Formats: sequence, structure tokens, C-alpha cells
Amino acid sequence: MKLVKEDLALEFKSYMQFRLVSSNLEVYGLIQNSTNNEYLMRSTVITYITDLGLSRKNDESDLKDSIYSILPYIAPEMLTEQTYIIASDVYSLGIIVTEMSTGKPHYDIE
Repeated sequence: MKLVKEDLALEFKSYMQFRLVSSNLEVYGLIQNSTNNEYLMRSTVITYITDLGLSRKNDESDLKDSIYSILPYIAPEMLTEQTYIIASDVYSLGIIVTEMSTGKPHYDIE
């Protein structure tokens, strides 16, 4: 379990208070310990990244003729029509994780 700053936990608790009746808070992995009033966050929260727009056809013949991706997340080698490799998916995942962790797009398109 990870300790969470008290002000963040209190703000979250007040936001969710209308949904909760009990004195223990357990929403999205955030728990208030009733013995010492510390707030804990579960580290076993599982997050899934899913978007069918990021998928591509599995047929080998289609891979050579078309690109299946969303432009901000596509690996540079895919834009230059180079051969698809697993590192292309790793690059795209890295862009998505960066955007999720910072809350901002990786590239400013404007």
C-alpha cells in the first residue's frame, strides 16, 4: 500500500461523500484506516488501455498496403512505410502512457 497526501485524500473524500454512508472510504482503491485515520491507496489497481481505433487487421497481406492507427500515437517508421515491428507498438504505448501520466498530449498538433 502507498501513503497518499492527506489533503488529496480529504478532497477526494468530500467529493465522494454523497455516495458513501460508512466512515470507511474505499473508492477506486483509496482507503481510510479507522485506527489512525491515515489514507492508503491500494497498489493492486488494474488499468486496461483499450481502443479499437488503435487496432489493425491481422491479415499479413493487409499490413503491407495500409496503416491502421491514430496519427498522434503512430510510430515514425510506420509513416515512412517501413516494415512493421513490435517496437512500433511499444512506441505507441509509450506515447499513450506519457499522455495518461501527464494529462497532456505528447505532441501539440496546433
